[in-house]
Amino acid sequence: MKQRKWIIAAVVLALVVLNAWRWWPAESVKPTGRPGAVSSSTAFRPEDFEIRALPVDPPAAMQRDLFRPKLTVTSVTKRSSTKAPEPPPKSPEELEREAAQAELAQFRCVGVAFRGGRAQAFLVKGSETFLVSPGDKVGNRFIVDKIASDSVSLQDPNTGVAGQIAVSGK
Repeated sequence: MKQRKWIIAAVVLALVVLNAWRWWPAESVKPTGRPGAVSSSTAFRPEDFEIRALPVDPPAAMQRDLFRPKLTVTSVTKRSSTKAPEPPPKSPEELEREAAQAELAQFRCVGVAFRGGRAQAFLVKGSETFLVSPGDKVGNRFIVDKIASDSVSLQDPNTGVAGQIAVSGK
């Protein structure tokens, strides 16, 4: 055990000597007054703080203000004063179809029930409620076409607008 301690101590001593030898100053050089000359003194001189990376001439004036948007030159093209032709007015049939589609979009199916082989659906439109079976009229224009377990099919016989309303629960 003693021999092991002596070996460790010798290795540590050798490392200390090598480290001191590595970092020992090589030789002292007298200051020559030139920038970059090695001095043995540790005092700072004014030349040590001089910035040498900047050019001697002052920089040119700024070409662009960074806080103003860059203006682009656009060529002005003459546009014709004529407007695009308006679409032709809609026919009364088209207006009636749009009204039927808008009314169909207002219906909500709250529930579906099957009793004795007969299907019934509970429909809501705004504050109006309807309990309908297939073939019944809903509102002023729609007829119940088919009732399935997850949806109700409505159709307007006058305009041909038809749609399927899924059970929403609300």
